[in-house]
Amino acid sequence: MDFSSFISEEKIKKGYEDGEFENLPGFGKPLPEDKLAAVPAELRMAFRVLANAGYNVEEDQLKQELLSIEDLLRACREDKERNRLQKNIGKSCCA
Repeated sequence: MDFSSFISEEKIKKGYEDGEFENLPGFGKPLPEDKLAAVPAELRMAFRVLANAGYNVEEDQLKQELLSIEDLLRACREDKERNRLQKNIGKSCCA
């Protein structure tokens, strides 16, 4: 154990002995379920950083779907198919 770990441990022990941890919110209750428990351990930190930065996987997938539909609309030459794609955009935006 290095010096900084030793100092940290000693401060935690002293705080515990002085009762500094007794009135914390959630004291004595189980920890909340980890939303990233199914994510492999080596990727969890990256996912947490992205989540803390405001990144949302579902939102990103929706944006990608909309971009794909918009690309298809630009390339579409048939009115019937264009109308179907425009309805899909409406569904994606409002889902």
